Amino acid sequence: MDPATEQRLASVPSLDEIARDPGCAGGLPVRTLAALQGRAAAVLTALAAAALAATETAQEARASKPTPAAGDRTLNADQIAAELGQTRRWVFRNARKLPFVRRISRKALAGSEAGLRRWRDSQKA
Repeated sequence: MDPATEQRLASVPSLDEIARDPGCAGGLPVRTLAALQGRAAAVLTALAAAALAATETAQEARASKPTPAAGDRTLNADQIAAELGQTRRWVFRNARKLPFVRRISRKALAGSEAGLRRWRDSQKA
């Protein structure tokens, strides 16, 4: 390689140098700028693929989480009322005060049986 070509290659800033100081890209030949853009696009593609793979791995990990304990089941409003010795209407009116209850819709509630037992035990103390 002749010395003039070596000097030109040495004067081309790296992508890291351009990221630190965008002004150093000014004055570069159009072909060099196009080559740098191609390299930057390859880096972006690799980063996007890695991010997608990490997202898919995280989703798979969430999907493979163990199900609730064998003794825990989901109760509807009628079942919660029966367990508490209250009416269905009482459960709906007091749903915000019951930490084991989640409002599914305007007319539906769901609650954890294990959560109900823990709450009931804490009320006795």
